[in-house]
Amino acid sequence: MQEDDLILESIITNQGDFFRKFNISKEDIIEQYADWKQKNNDKPVSEYQLHLLCKAGLYIAKTANSEEEGLEWKIELGEKIVDYCKVFGGFDIKFHEKILRFDKSLLQKLKAS
Repeated sequence: MQEDDLILESIITNQGDFFRKFNISKEDIIEQYADWKQKNNDKPVSEYQLHLLCKAGLYIAKTANSEEEGLEWKIELGEKIVDYCKVFGGFDIKFHEKILRFDKSLLQKLKAS
């Protein structure tokens, strides 16, 4: 359990400012972890970070004020997902990198028009 605590603390310390942009406070990360762990007892705590990234994606979909803002946030989120894939593996990193390149290209075209 101590390893879980270290990983949770690492998420808060290293990613707390990022998640705060998406209305997920450090307090929310701590409070929601217990519920997540109870429902996902067989999963490593590192997957909780993926859960938080998904919540950030939902926040973007619900609150972006424009297509441009949504894409900018989605790109930032996509970069975190690629970083997650590099560290924890288990996902098709090439797929996520392609999505990220597509979103960046789409944002450039949107800004050019």
